[in-house]
Amino acid sequence: MKSDQPMSLRDGMIFGGIWSVASVGWIAGIALIVTWFRSGWDHALFWFGLILLLGAGLFAFILVIALICEALNVTTKRSRRNSLNFFGWAFLYNLVLGSIALFVPLTFGSFETNQSQETKRIEQDSAGQPAPPP
Repeated sequence: MKSDQPMSLRDGMIFGGIWSVASVGWIAGIALIVTWFRSGWDHALFWFGLILLLGAGLFAFILVIALICEALNVTTKRSRRNSLNFFGWAFLYNLVLGSIALFVPLTFGSFETNQSQETKRIEQDSAGQPAPPP
């Protein structure tokens, strides 16, 4: 790659993945592990997806700034094209992974909060049925 040419598609994909993991991916990973041990897979995937979608929002904002720089011709052409390339890929990674991680538990999971479980336990106690173990 010459110094005056923008980075290749492959390089943009790699740097987009690095930006994705470096910005919000590690936070989402920690939330996934901690929530999985505390509340199960449904809640863990939900929070993982939500954090990744918030990261996609961050990258969408950065892409808007990069497009404004492109329109105003603020920085060099190479740096503008490179930032559009890897921030675009980071946005796409976060958007797709976050959407899938939210879709799976909301569609196939059982989202019962502690409040609804406690309400069921109280209703079963008042009906004279034995309550399931907590």
